[in-house]
Amino acid sequence: MHTSINGLKYIIKSDEVGLTKEVRVSDLPLHPILVHFPIALGVIFPLLSFGVWLLIKKQLVSHWAWAPVVFMSLLYFVSAKLSEEAGEKDEELVEKILPEKYLEAHEEAGETIPPIAGIVLLASIGTLALKGKTWPGLVLTVISAAAVAPLIRAGHTGGQLVYKYNAARAHTEVSCSAIEKNKPIKDHEDHKDHEDD
Repeated sequence: MHTSINGLKYIIKSDEVGLTKEVRVSDLPLHPILVHFPIALGVIFPLLSFGVWLLIKKQLVSHWAWAPVVFMSLLYFVSAKLSEEAGEKDEELVEKILPEKYLEAHEEAGETIPPIAGIVLLASIGTLALKGKTWPGLVLTVISAAAVAPLIRAGHTGGQLVYKYNAARAHTEVSCSAIEKNKPIKDHEDHKDHEDD
């Protein structure tokens, strides 16, 4: 059953396990859409922070130039939190087709991102609050640069789930039980027939 409300598509799937509810945007699950925001913001953040620190140190801009950095760190934190919540909902579906051991690395990596983004947010607020001092901006830059490594790990393990273990199949209209039993999917059978020609 499909229901659309304001661009969000709710899909109720029925299988032997029971009913599940997904929130989708344009026929895509929400988690893979959301996760790109904290990754992009987290990677760009140290560059922005360093640039603002350098401009303030050279007295080319006022200390209030940290305000957009604080706003960006807030977006980073909120998007990380939303991504984590969407991932938890996604996990329920993916667990039906993949053993837990494949999900653990991504789950553990993903759970580190919101606290790290929270630390970056607090450090950026502290940097803005400590007017007249330039060292907090450099500390913020170092903290945010170190925070890129967990983002890469979370992205890499998520990519493995999708491309190595085919976790995206949890979101197809095919019954999860058919996939678990490795029954061929009709479209895939047709594709295989054409490959043999």
